[in-house]
Amino acid sequence: MRVMSKSSLQIAIDGPAASGKSTLGRAIAEELRFPFLDTGQMYRAVTRKSLLEGVKADETEGLQHIAESTRFELGPAGLTVDGTAAGPELHLPDVDATVSEVSAHPEVRQVLVRIQRELADEGRIVMVGRDIGTTGLPDAPVKLWITASDEERARRRMRDQPEEVARQGQAAAVARLSTRDRYDSTRAHSPLQRAPDAILIDTDGRSPRQVLDVALAEIYAVWSERPF
Repeated sequence: MRVMSKSSLQIAIDGPAASGKSTLGRAIAEELRFPFLDTGQMYRAVTRKSLLEGVKADETEGLQHIAESTRFELGPAGLTVDGTAAGPELHLPDVDATVSEVSAHPEVRQVLVRIQRELADEGRIVMVGRDIGTTGLPDAPVKLWITASDEERARRRMRDQPEEVARQGQAAAVARLSTRDRYDSTRAHSPLQRAPDAILIDTDGRSPRQVLDVALAEIYAVWSERPF
């Protein structure tokens, strides 16, 4: 069996919000027995702490301090933030409304990308985010770009956050997703964009198992053989 470098065991997954990338990333990690990191949780954790500490979304220095002082670790159960497992509090409406603005700060992104790379340097990893293939792990041999229609993404938001979306309506959910994607795609530092060598996977009309099968076929085609 060929010897694989650390970077050759990295899988980078990107795509817009609610496209199914986190669901797919977890499934790939379970299938391959790789650690899984949803980097969005890191930006959400910084956002959540900033809200609790009264640091505004335009206070660069304060946000950078929060990012630098937060302890992120990756264990068998996933990401921990200051020793506590990342949980549903990172997806509260106030975090949703603020995370794009917080994550647009280059100073915050630089800190978190450095930590992400340090975690990836420990070995094999499946990393999900919005700039992994272009910024976080640009040398990863396997890059996937996950997409879905606005309507499908809104339906997933309805499934994952039924009470919030029910209050707003599906049209409002679509508008919020589109606004966030537009904001993230046009930010100056590490915008949301597909890496030139990222493999496109459209999840519309496919079950999670079907999407996983497509992704695994693409991964094994890149590796030629299981590197483990």
